Amino acid sequence: MKKILCVILCAMVFMVGCMSSEFSLDCCKYVVIYHNGQQYKLSKQESKQVVEDFSKLIEDGYEMPAFGVALNNEVEQQKNVKTFVEFCFDDIYEHNDMPFCKLLVEVESEFCGFNIIRYNDAQYGGRCFYINLKDKTMAGFYENVVNLVCQNEKIVS
Repeated sequence: MKKILCVILCAMVFMVGCMSSEFSLDCCKYVVIYHNGQQYKLSKQESKQVVEDFSKLIEDGYEMPAFGVALNNEVEQQKNVKTFVEFCFDDIYEHNDMPFCKLLVEVESEFCGFNIIRYNDAQYGGRCFYINLKDKTMAGFYENVVNLVCQNEKIVS
């Protein structure tokens, strides 16, 4: 498995604030938004914007030990009733010896920290990563995500 080389992924999953000119969208192939039971696969440009917005959201945050463990059935149920952003990659990456090919984040405006749920071996599961946003909430990011949903009718089948 490849180690993460993409700076956005480093920033997104733990090395918060390490943005540099090495940013590459190749790491995140596309983004899917789950909202009100619908799935919206974003265009390359929309995906890039979500990745940039997410990077700004977490730039002053920090990683903490995660107490969360994801269970596939529960995650799938929650995707039908809550808002999530899923970062999809074209390869398997790992952090702290925990592999993933997708990362899923629940998005709620009042959240000041959140689990990052790993997808690997065709299911969500295992230990999560946790990001504390320090003095921020997800309010602006949530608003941007919901606005994208309102503009976007591309439903993933």
